[in-house]
Amino acid sequence: MNGKIMPLAAVALAVILGGGIVVSPQAQDASPRTLPPAAIDWKTLSRVYNPGVAAKSRATRGLRARNDQVDNTTLPILLPDASTGVSRDGLAFTSLGDVYDINLPQPVKGLTVLLSGTRVFVASQPGMFRGVKFDQVNMGGQPVEVLFSETEDGWTASFSRFGMAYGIEVICDEADAMNYCKDSTYIRKIASGMTEIVLGAQAEREFTAATGGNTTQPPRPTDTVKVPVNRDVLTQRQTANNPVKPNSSVKP
Repeated sequence: MNGKIMPLAAVALAVILGGGIVVSPQAQDASPRTLPPAAIDWKTLSRVYNPGVAAKSRATRGLRARNDQVDNTTLPILLPDASTGVSRDGLAFTSLGDVYDINLPQPVKGLTVLLSGTRVFVASQPGMFRGVKFDQVNMGGQPVEVLFSETEDGWTASFSRFGMAYGIEVICDEADAMNYCKDSTYIRKIASGMTEIVLGAQAEREFTAATGGNTTQPPRPTDTVKVPVNRDVLTQRQTANNPVKPNSSVKP
């Protein structure tokens, strides 16, 4: 990564339950109330989880290097599949258990893809995000509500799956990378390809306890929210000491 990257402490990412939004630190309550870790929807996950694909993804060098952290991660880890063209050669994984970060520097100079997931939620001020527009993305046959936002040097995408909150950030800070951020095409391609699921040892135990390890049910579009989304509930990522580009607030 280049010298402009700094730890997550400089960034506040909030994701709305059922969709998601990236906001600046000033938009958040000064002392938000942290909620217990959200429950994982293992039943829905069982309809799309492929142990064979997971084992292959788990063999990625960057995940092998942090095997203990992967095993201690309590939520499903989502990765972009081959259709996205995202390289995993430089993958760096960091986890605090209930929250993780993935840094994916790409072969194109100045192009970086950052991924995150969390089950840590905090309460927001009522009505803070009314009227926010979400796009529906076909994510491996599952329609998922995603919020895309343009930043100073790229794009972000925020969404919820299996009751967890996930984020994608694309950073373009060199001339060679600018075409990837001129519009939302590239990040939308990544979002639609976030289909590879990895479970660490702790998550695997919870999954087996909840479902018996059953993954034979056919995929169904069960991630679509069927009731009004409570967009007054936010998640706030804890610092996982993974480098992230600062000053990525949403443009008005």
